Amino acid sequence: MTRYHNGSLIPTTLFGSTCGASTLLVGETRLSGNDSLHLFNPQDITLNEDNGFDYVADTFNHRILRYSFGSPMTTDVAGGNGAGIGANFSIDYTQLNEPYGIYVSKNTSTFYIADTVNNRIVRWRLGQSTGMTIEGDCNGMVGTASSLLNVPLTLTMDSICMSVIQETIEYK
Repeated sequence: MTRYHNGSLIPTTLFGSTCGASTLLVGETRLSGNDSLHLFNPQDITLNEDNGFDYVADTFNHRILRYSFGSPMTTDVAGGNGAGIGANFSIDYTQLNEPYGIYVSKNTSTFYIADTVNNRIVRWRLGQSTGMTIEGDCNGMVGTASSLLNVPLTLTMDSICMSVIQETIEYK
């Protein structure tokens, strides 16, 4: 991953290949787990350059973590209470189920999370202990109707209209 600062043409490598060398950004290599140093199938990372925090979707630990670049300290900012199941009207709004994609709004300190197995997009404000379903069925129902999602994976927000765009897996 390469970052360019304020229009600079000189890149800074954050992690990944640099002619055979790489820098570990978050977590510990070769070991999965559920503490702050061990991620379990992380799927997305986003950087808030305003405050220097990296946010990681730690998918199989059902949480979003915040890392400060260069520090081993982490904070659970969403989920982290085990898998929340969406069937039979039992979604617990303190839980996520395999969060895959995240978007962080710098203006509102709000996270938008693709809560993949629950087939929904969740809005979670920084510092809150619960999230709110803003797209998809609040009970996790999957479908092809315009109000339902089918395994949302990634998302981004349009700065003008704040619309959610997701990718899905279609099972045929």
